[in-house]
Amino acid sequence: MSIALSFLIGITSSLITVLLTPRLQHLFWVRQKRFDLRAKNLESMHALSAKIFEYLGPDWATGELTGAGSQDRDTKSEDALAREWRTVTDQTRFLFSKNACDQLAQFNSKLSRVLFHRLPDTPEGAYEVWDEFVRARDLSFEMLYKELFDYHAEQKSVRRAIGSGISFIRHKLSRK
Repeated sequence: MSIALSFLIGITSSLITVLLTPRLQHLFWVRQKRFDLRAKNLESMHALSAKIFEYLGPDWATGELTGAGSQDRDTKSEDALAREWRTVTDQTRFLFSKNACDQLAQFNSKLSRVLFHRLPDTPEGAYEVWDEFVRARDLSFEMLYKELFDYHAEQKSVRRAIGSGISFIRHKLSRK
């Protein structure tokens, strides 16, 4: 009796291993690819954000560096930066959750106020716009990085993969 039971346990565990291993390997491969794509996207976003900050300069609120208070702004540079930014954020939409993209959309609305518009009449208004812009950028990156390293969501997908494998095994066994 114990030999038959040992044999049955051995066969069952081998079948489970054969059926679950490819599914789990695929799951881990997909997770790694998604992580790599997200990390590359965030790296591009950081580099572009740095270019935008460099263009705007520390004196944006006074208009001294970019000519934000006059008609002689470098609109070609602003258009190029905006096009690059739209490309990166379009990729972000497909890689991250709706909540993270909504937070990024708030930053995008502030970005257009900073890049394409003249300064508010009062310097205090300009500083307020700048502060909102920086705050929105920080919140966006914080949300995106939290999602990049969100292991709770990943644990749920592992459970789903194991559950899928088990239901596959049940289905195959029920047919016999």
